[in-house]
Amino acid sequence: MAIERIIDVNKQQKLSLRKCLSLVMSGIAHRLLRSTLTMAVILLAVAFFMAMLSEATFINSTNKTVNAAITKYRESATFLNYIYSKPSETLIAQELAKIYRKRDAIEERAKVTGIPADQIESLALRCMWVNKYINFFNSIDDFERTRLVKRHTGSEIFRYLAGEKEWAAFLSALDPFRNLKLPSDRETLRSLASGYETFVKDLSSYTAKWYAAVDKLESESSALTGGEKINLWLVKSDPKAVEKWRALVNNTGFRLESEKLERICLQLKDYNLRDEITALLNTPEKKESWKKAFQQRMKMDEKLNLLTDPRTVKILDEKYSMEQLTFISRMIKKDQLLNKLDKLLSGRKGDETDSFLSGRQVFLLIISFIVCMVGIANAMLMSITERFREIATMKCLGATDGYILTQFMLEAMMQGMAGGLLGMCIGLLLAVIKNGLQLGTYMFADIPVANLGLCAFLSVMIGIVLAAIASLYPSWAASRMAPMEAMRIE
Repeated sequence: MAIERIIDVNKQQKLSLRKCLSLVMSGIAHRLLRSTLTMAVILLAVAFFMAMLSEATFINSTNKTVNAAITKYRESATFLNYIYSKPSETLIAQELAKIYRKRDAIEERAKVTGIPADQIESLALRCMWVNKYINFFNSIDDFERTRLVKRHTGSEIFRYLAGEKEWAAFLSALDPFRNLKLPSDRETLRSLASGYETFVKDLSSYTAKWYAAVDKLESESSALTGGEKINLWLVKSDPKAVEKWRALVNNTGFRLESEKLERICLQLKDYNLRDEITALLNTPEKKESWKKAFQQRMKMDEKLNLLTDPRTVKILDEKYSMEQLTFISRMIKKDQLLNKLDKLLSGRKGDETDSFLSGRQVFLLIISFIVCMVGIANAMLMSITERFREIATMKCLGATDGYILTQFMLEAMMQGMAGGLLGMCIGLLLAVIKNGLQLGTYMFADIPVANLGLCAFLSVMIGIVLAAIASLYPSWAASRMAPMEAMRIE
């Protein structure tokens, strides 16, 4: 009689997430060197990413601070040039392109020219698109530009594209260049090209009316000042006469408040003192005295940096007080610093696009991320090779494929978080040190805390995501391993 044998198989036990995390931490602790190498790979990629984001953030914020300082520092010269100059149509179009969203500036120009504000706003918008497309066609290589618009450049491009056949040829040539993205949709470019002659007429009409307003203001100002230069006249005239001049400016359509006029007069006083000293040092007699005192020839900028030197005071016959010379010296150094920073920031901003990072920076980041993921995957595969017996033992004790997969994924993501945090701190520190040395105190004048916080969050998340993606295949390979195969490996 056969004996019936009953096999009782108990239901597999599932480990809680807490216990799973405990085992992950234990695995990391026992393989600290391997985990450190994985975190180091993540750290380098995240530090590079954070440094680039932080640098771009600092450049944008510092650029705004420097531009505001330059505007304030050169307010008098900027305003007088604005109300008395007659720039070319090209410069006027560039200026209008900058203000197409600034209603106050548009309304001021409407008062000056007598053109309705809505028409000026429409003209400014067209100027913006014209400038964008001219910059776009200048930025692409010669082969692409020749294929699209032949040998035409600048305004000739829009006149060329106005023709039906030429527009069809342009669209046909554009289709193969799938990576070439126009600044706007095709309809906007078509509308701009077909209405370009109207745009030119509107711009010429605006320019003529602007010139007429400037001529009128110049004539009335000359009658008030007696033909003297306005920057000299404003400094030495009595307040009532200066107020009359302000009324002339406002009647022309420009906006000049009393507070702004007061700041302009104070700045002009300082500038006139600087120009007076410069003119004096430029005389043949003072040039010879300078050569004898300093035993070398210097440029005017170098001379102005030595205004507080006792030899310079003697050369100037002690005509100016040390307080005046110190003030002018500081003013000149500040002007030189602002010029240097403006030039530096203009070079580092690159092209005038809305992208936060340049194409070259994005390419470098992609390469670094790929290298990072390869490094993580390699480290994870080596870790799995070292843990064959451990994986087999866990499977023999009832660990499911899903549990093994989760354990290795969590282990990689925790290393990604740790590497991301360290990389974020190091990247931010490097960006602060590098840009602080180049931009000085202007970088810390308005620290973009919110943007830096967002960059830090993105950097940490990038570390976690990179680790998770790179560990997918190693974790899957570990989870699919047969227990007996792993136990046979020495």
